Amino acid sequence: MQQQGLPESPRDSVRKCMIGTLPILFSGLAVPFVANAVGVANSNASPLSKGYLTEPTDEFKREQELTAGLKKKEAEVKSGWEALVAKFQASETPEEILAAIKGMREYLVKIDNIPPGFKKLPMVKMCRLKKFSDKKQRRTQPNWTTPVEIEYQAFIKEVNGQLSPDKPTKEILF
Repeated sequence: MQQQGLPESPRDSVRKCMIGTLPILFSGLAVPFVANAVGVANSNASPLSKGYLTEPTDEFKREQELTAGLKKKEAEVKSGWEALVAKFQASETPEEILAAIKGMREYLVKIDNIPPGFKKLPMVKMCRLKKFSDKKQRRTQPNWTTPVEIEYQAFIKEVNGQLSPDKPTKEILF
């Protein structure tokens, strides 16, 4: 409440403005909702009420087929990748580790992309667990030989190249 002789505060003027416009806003918004609820017909009836789009169009069906094909391809790529990761996790000897890392790198080169669901950090952590025997002293295990380290570095380089948005393309399309 404003006392006599005191200027009106900004909060009071905003409150008066809002109280004055709220009924107008609600009455303007309520009319279309009430008209639709009562069933007042208008010239802009929805396409479903006229019978359109009751069956999928041929274009929609083609898009669904393409989407299903893409999901199938992604599932194949992901299952192939998971098999290689499982092979790496199960490897014990330097030859098995080397073959597993080389297989993962070649798979990335073959698909020329990152498999769905791939994250670099968990992959690096998994490799480091295999590489180091003691977390505190960071001693390399005897099965992590120099050729294995070279292949691991090539694998990480390939992963970084695939993740980089500035990756040079083989064919530039304009």
